[in-house]
Amino acid sequence: MTLAAAAYIEDEEVRELRQWLHMLRQTRGVNFQQVADQIGVSRSLVSQFAHGKKKDIGPDIIAKLKQYRQDIGDLPSPVPAEGTKRRLEFTVTENVRLTVYLCHECATKNIMGMLVGYSGAGKTTALRYYTSRRREDVITITADPTFTVKELLRELGDRLGETVSYGTSRNIMRKVVAALSARPRLIIIDEANQLVNINARTGDSTKKLNTLRAVYDQVRELGGHIGIVLAGTPELMVAVMDGPPSLAQLRSRIRRTVKLNPPGPEDTARLLEGFNIAPDAYKVLMQRAQDTQNGGLRWLETTVNAAVDLVGPGGLITNDVIEEVDTVILDDTFDW
Repeated sequence: MTLAAAAYIEDEEVRELRQWLHMLRQTRGVNFQQVADQIGVSRSLVSQFAHGKKKDIGPDIIAKLKQYRQDIGDLPSPVPAEGTKRRLEFTVTENVRLTVYLCHECATKNIMGMLVGYSGAGKTTALRYYTSRRREDVITITADPTFTVKELLRELGDRLGETVSYGTSRNIMRKVVAALSARPRLIIIDEANQLVNINARTGDSTKKLNTLRAVYDQVRELGGHIGIVLAGTPELMVAVMDGPPSLAQLRSRIRRTVKLNPPGPEDTARLLEGFNIAPDAYKVLMQRAQDTQNGGLRWLETTVNAAVDLVGPGGLITNDVIEEVDTVILDDTFDW
């Protein structure tokens, strides 16, 4: 094989090698240092490659990894330990750490930020984790597409303990601003993409987001301390950053933006620890966890939990089991 041919490595082949390195550690206890010793490279190089941080690894190293994989043979199924997990448990992944960072920045620096991720990326779970640690200082609202400006302000007022069941939007806003000025708060708006429709023909398409911006400005003018996190799907970023001129003031106040990516091999491997999974099924779960269209963290959690219900704690999860529970999950979405 020529050097040019050797340098061309299919993405799929590289992805499989990365997943195999993590499976090797789980099923045989072989760590990155041991792999590095076997193929004659540094541990950091193996670790960076396994975590997707080393993009320009040479074809000679790829060849050594493939040969080592061939030499040690097929991986066994992970051996279920005593107390095998019954459910996929919450794990502090990279996405959780990024979410906590964003919320902390917005809360301590009194700024506005944006958290975006595909549906099923774990935004809500990560936000709940942060909120559980700072419960008294955080107000979380899940946006509803049916919210009017007045209903949004009422929701804020209710969370602040203010009596705002009646009155004009302006009067409700005054109460909300006064309450927020009296005590530092972080406001998290989950599903914030539901608050804007840049294709709307009416003038109301951006009023709800601009109302939040106005609350933020007025609290700061009164010397209060407030941070706001707008969380939603990638459509939220498009709507705000590439939206109409009416959102220009909001855009100028977004000081931090975090985009959640599919879980990396290491995070996925940690989530799957403690389950009895056949190697081929393990590979499918690793791949689907990173598939933002037909998988993701929500799919992984639902599928693994359903698989354990089917085979029992400690039972072997195979590809057939995954296909079966996947079909059941699909059927359950229909209203019979």
